[in-house]
Amino acid sequence: MSFYDGPAPSYDVNDTMDDMVRKIRKKNPHVFLCFFRSKNNNIAIYELFREKVDNYWLELEKSEKYLLGRRRKGIEHDRVEFNKFDKLVYGVKTGPAENVKGKKKIKLEFDLIPCPFDVIYTDKDAKLFLKLDDKTYFVRYMYIDAIENIGSIIKNFIKGIMDTKSMKRMIAKSMYKNVRKLIFHMIDIKTKKLETRVVISDGQFLVHQFKEYYNKL
Repeated sequence: MSFYDGPAPSYDVNDTMDDMVRKIRKKNPHVFLCFFRSKNNNIAIYELFREKVDNYWLELEKSEKYLLGRRRKGIEHDRVEFNKFDKLVYGVKTGPAENVKGKKKIKLEFDLIPCPFDVIYTDKDAKLFLKLDDKTYFVRYMYIDAIENIGSIIKNFIKGIMDTKSMKRMIAKSMYKNVRKLIFHMIDIKTKKLETRVVISDGQFLVHQFKEYYNKL
């Protein structure tokens, strides 16, 4: 399993999200998605490991609560597994592996991002692709700017008594209302142009898949 063997790449003073993606993928080319947040510098990582999707945090926020505190305890790596609350927000479902032109493909669905993704991989690397508005994109990373801590919203719902389906529906509605921006950074496969696509802005859905999904909740 990755990033247990020592520190992950760290943020330098002027590093952008692009810089961090390059650093992380250089260390492990099978990391196919970095999910950044406005809350802190911790990154949700999605990796193809032994033909399965592995997701976890790299805790890179230089604070006592995260990286500095871990080092003080003698913990020299930055990987932290998702807890049950993380899995509800950042969790994914995957299909079986398929052979496609000498490569392998796994269909991937985020629990709260209603778009069709494919992970295409070889022994050398893995990449994430998305079909949106009749175009195919290579997704480099995602970024979410939330008004409040989504994890605290989940915990408030968990305190009540409801089944999993109802809980996920309430989590989704609360999450979308509290998102300032959800952004996909990706490259159009046909034109090779980099696009920064805002899919949610201040609670407004700018992609029809999200509108349809939300209206069905």
